Parts: sequence; structure tokens; C-alpha cells
Amino acid sequence: MIKALSVPLAILMLASNGPASAETFDEWRRSLAEHIRCHLIYPRGPGRPDSPRTARVVFKVGANGALSDVNIEQSSGVMVFDRAALAAVESSTPAPPPPPDIRVPISATLPLRFDPPPKVPLSAPSQAETPRPDEAKKEPPVCRDIGIM
Repeated sequence: MIKALSVPLAILMLASNGPASAETFDEWRRSLAEHIRCHLIYPRGPGRPDSPRTARVVFKVGANGALSDVNIEQSSGVMVFDRAALAAVESSTPAPPPPPDIRVPISATLPLRFDPPPKVPLSAPSQAETPRPDEAKKEPPVCRDIGIM
């Protein structure tokens, strides 16, 4: 399973509906975007473009972290990517609940970017092309299920 790795955390737009501090709200917003990113899967199959695609998804967040009213606000231009973006949000319930002093439901907009997987070389890399251990790619963060009480 190939995971898409890009979610612009700073772009998750939410309508703040309460007195929560900006720092608390921003921390929750980043947590929500990361949680959804962990459920984003690059679609398989023929006809996938070689360039990145972004689908902008709108949804509502309830007090317990339930995500609802999930729709595409702006299409990626490719139906399989739009469906994958919807599936990422829908499979993210429950998400981290919003701060307690925020009125819910909260309307949110999140662009989900799909970067094409790297092309696999046809031949094995030579010794000179093998990355050194200190140059190895960092693994994406491990996604955890959020326990809601």
C-alpha cells in the first residue's frame, strides 16, 4: 500500500467558533490534518498522472471528533484521486476532538495532495548510487488510532 505523503498542515482552514486560545486551536488543527493524512492512500491502477494532484475536501467536525458532510470542494481533475480524498476523511472518524470551548460543528476545508510514487529504476543501483545511511529517507510518522472517551 502506497501512502500519499503531502498534506499542507498550515492550509487546513477551520471556522473558529469559540474562545479557545489560538495556540490550542492551531495545535488541534495540526493534529486533525495529520490524523487525516495518515488515512490518505495513493490510488492504484492505470491512467494515473505523473504530476501531483490536489483535491480540496470540505467536512464538519463534531464535539466527539466525528467527521460528517464530507464533500469535494475542488476536484483534483481525476475521479480516483477525488474518491481517495473522500475516503481518507471518511475513514478518519473518530478524529481528535476539538477543544472543549469551541462551538461545534466546525466547518473545515483541507487540500489533500497526491504525489506520484517515485519511479523504480530498471536496473539495480550501482555502488555510487546507493545512499549512505545518513542520507537514508526518513520514514513517515506512524499513525495511531485516536481513543475517544
